[in-house]
This record gives sequence, C-alpha cells and structure tokens, in this order.
Amino acid sequence: MMPTAGFAWDERKRVVNFEKHGIDFRDAAGIFDGPHLTVETIRNGETRKASLGRVAHSVIAVVGPIGRASCGSSRQELRGDMRDKPTRRASDTDRAAGQTDWDRIATLGDAEIAAAVADDPDAAPLDIDWSRAEVVMPPRKVPVSIRLDTDVLDYFKHEGAGYQSRINAVLRSYMAARIARGSDD
Repeated sequence: MMPTAGFAWDERKRVVNFEKHGIDFRDAAGIFDGPHLTVETIRNGETRKASLGRVAHSVIAVVGPIGRASCGSSRQELRGDMRDKPTRRASDTDRAAGQTDWDRIATLGDAEIAAAVADDPDAAPLDIDWSRAEVVMPPRKVPVSIRLDTDVLDYFKHEGAGYQSRINAVLRSYMAARIARGSDD
C-alpha cells in the first residue's frame, strides 16, 4: 500500500463532512503519509478498508469500499457508501488547502463525538476489530540530486509547498502505469 494510494472522495460528501464534523477529507489523506493501521471490514454486506492514523496530533479513521475510489473520514466514525458518485483523488495540493480546525477537533469529547455519529445517517460506530489490522509503513524516502528543466521545476513550485511530494507522486504514477502494463525497462 502506498501513501494516499486509492484515497478519493465525493466532493459533496467532503463539504458535508467538513460542515458536520469539521474534518476536511483533504487533510484526512495525511494519515497515509505516516504509519497507520489498515484492516478489512464488512458493513451492510460490503467489504471496506478502514485505516486509523495520526494527522496534526489527532487520530482519525478513514473508511471506504475496496475497489472503488471512495472514502469517508472522521475522528471516530464510519461513513456511508459512495457507490456511483463522482470522486476526486487526493493530491498534495488538495491537502495543502485543507480547512480542518485541528485545535477544535482536539477538544471534542466522547459525548460530542457520539452525538455527531448519532446525528449522521451515514455514520456508524467504529466497532472494528483492530487486532487483525496490518501496520502500514510508508515507503522510506531517499534524498537525491536531480537536474530538472527550469520550467518543469517552476511549474511544480508554482503550486506551493509540497512540490517535491508532487514530483514524487508523478514519478510514482508513471512507475505504477509501467508496472501495470508489464513494462519494466
């Protein structure tokens, strides 16, 4: 599993989740950048992947169907099915624009979280057996020196902080496409 691999969302769902719970999916993607737990679970007959990790000193869960580009996220709850809805993949640019108020999230108590779950028809209590979870470590990064055309570097830097991560994501995407085609030369 690669950091942010397969993490995507329905834009309307992102807005609703942010308004209801204060967590922006653009920030939630950050759990895949560090060590996290991942386990398969079944909800309403659908196999889903649940991941638990830390972002900005808060532990959050990201849950979504396996095999489709969709997800949900919250501090301690699951999200509903996003089947057949338009989704967006996470990118470093998206995450840089996240609106989560982490200070507010950190002050939420168990009663407030339980009330938010009860008030959300898409949510269900997080009753997953985490003892079966796989600990996922993101790939180690290696510092390299590379010569790039000025316009290429300017393009990536123009989008703001995280340009090296964006370059890495483009290279990873290229690598995955070549591997999928069976081209390893």
